Amino acid sequence: MTENSNQSAVTVGTKILPLSGLDATGNKVEVDSNAERKTLLLVFSATCHFCEKNASNWKEILQNIKSDKISIVGVALGKDGEEFLKKHGLDGKFSTVSLLPDKSSPLPIFDVTPQTILLNSNGEAEKVWSGVLDKKNFNEVLDSVVAVKSAD
Repeated sequence: MTENSNQSAVTVGTKILPLSGLDATGNKVEVDSNAERKTLLLVFSATCHFCEKNASNWKEILQNIKSDKISIVGVALGKDGEEFLKKHGLDGKFSTVSLLPDKSSPLPIFDVTPQTILLNSNGEAEKVWSGVLDKKNFNEVLDSVVAVKSAD
């Protein structure tokens, strides 16, 4: 967990989708790639104070996404992801997958929170921003998601 970090197990080209976890009701769900869409992953932990600092950045980014060619997925590491989203006015804005440590299914490669990850249509990391988004990184994320054009 870091305020602004260049260290992350997720790097450009890392295959992330499909991703399995639990939805808000505790049912197992799988998020898969879509040949027609890019995916913006918002990786957080409810106990991460840097995630708290980054929530307003994510909220503003979400308000600027106008394309139907981008899916937003929250990836909560651990419990209380829905409470975190509600606290920051992000609940109901996108689907959320909670990843809980499990002996039969270890957590994937998300070891830094917060992370903002843009995936291509094959489910591979196209761009990765780790830590709290500073002004430069915030603008990069915004430019990247605004550049995704809607279907005509």
